Amino acid sequence: MKSGNWLKEPLTQPKKITDLLCEVQKDISETTNVIQDGTQAVNAGYSLAVEVDSTLENIRNIASSVNTRIVQITNVAKQIDQSTHILLTIVNKVGSVTQQTSEASEKMSYAASQVSKSIETVAGIAEENSAATEEVSASAQEMSAHVQELAISSKTLQEIAEQISKCTETFKVKEEVHTNA
Repeated sequence: MKSGNWLKEPLTQPKKITDLLCEVQKDISETTNVIQDGTQAVNAGYSLAVEVDSTLENIRNIASSVNTRIVQITNVAKQIDQSTHILLTIVNKVGSVTQQTSEASEKMSYAASQVSKSIETVAGIAEENSAATEEVSASAQEMSAHVQELAISSKTLQEIAEQISKCTETFKVKEEVHTNA
């Protein structure tokens, strides 16, 4: 039945009016229930929206914190990159110093070898000088013995000369006698 048609019918039909009122009352009750359910749904939606907003705020805060951490990590990565370049420079310098040290060690080794050869040569010369010194010492001892023999012989000869001189004095002719005659 259409809403405008019931007014046209006679009021003699109380049962229809009651039925209509019951239906309207039932529709109002259902509408009220739907409105209450809708209000509850809106309240739940509002609570959910507040919760979503709070969650979104937390997400924004976390994203901001992550962004800050990323900036810090980027800065540390830049520092590490700079430190790596400095370290490479130092390693290259150390490599250069190591090469120079190695070259100097080779030169020192060569010089030590030369010094060793020189020492061997000097040792050989020293041995030769030692042998020559021993020979000179032996010769000097021999000469000393000869000089002593000469000294003894000289003394002996001097004694003989003195004896001869004494002996010859007896045979000396006086010059005065010989010149006067």
